[in-house]
Amino acid sequence: MPIGFIVTDTSGSIGLANNAVQRMFNLDKSGSWQDKTVGQYLGLEILDEEIFRVLKSGTASNDFEFDRADGKIMRRYLADISLAQMGAENVVLIMVQDVTLRKQSEEAIHRLAFYDTLTHLPNRRLLHERLLQSMSISARSGKYGALLFLDMDNFKTINDTQGHDVGDLLLKEVASRLSRNVREGDTVARLGGDEFVVALESLSSTSTRPRPCPRSSPIKFAPN
Repeated sequence: MPIGFIVTDTSGSIGLANNAVQRMFNLDKSGSWQDKTVGQYLGLEILDEEIFRVLKSGTASNDFEFDRADGKIMRRYLADISLAQMGAENVVLIMVQDVTLRKQSEEAIHRLAFYDTLTHLPNRRLLHERLLQSMSISARSGKYGALLFLDMDNFKTINDTQGHDVGDLLLKEVASRLSRNVREGDTVARLGGDEFVVALESLSSTSTRPRPCPRSSPIKFAPN
């Protein structure tokens, strides 16, 4: 079977481990799992802790995820740990799957859905969610936030004269500088084109009247 399958006794010692476990974790087939715990066999003490937690509580623990280094790659695994009986003996069943590719696909889908592909900033959809969250925090704390809408003058001219590659580099640089100059928890988002939004949370308990930035006084970035 393609799923790793391990059986232990109630003391945690392995009584059975199939070949899929050896393939999944690149274990030496000549190596013995007898008289070892799952943590000792796979080099992961956290698995022993989870197995003993299941034994102590008497309930199964489904969808327990853990990471394990495979060379330079960190892989993600899913373990289904449950209690069972084999004949008159109480045992623990551990079924392990490598879910690295699935997790990578889920993360890629999440990035495409909520982040701008060029600047890696939150997109319009994620900005909307962050603003709703920010308003909830503001209602509880009584502190005001601020919302800044920024766009780049003459950006079309840069694209037309220097090319879109240069324009993309400029957008990335603007995104990087904006992100470096806000606090952790604040949001810098790209609406699209040359438009950015900065959402600042919990600034003050006193509201001030917003003043638009004059077109004759654009915001300038100091050189690195």
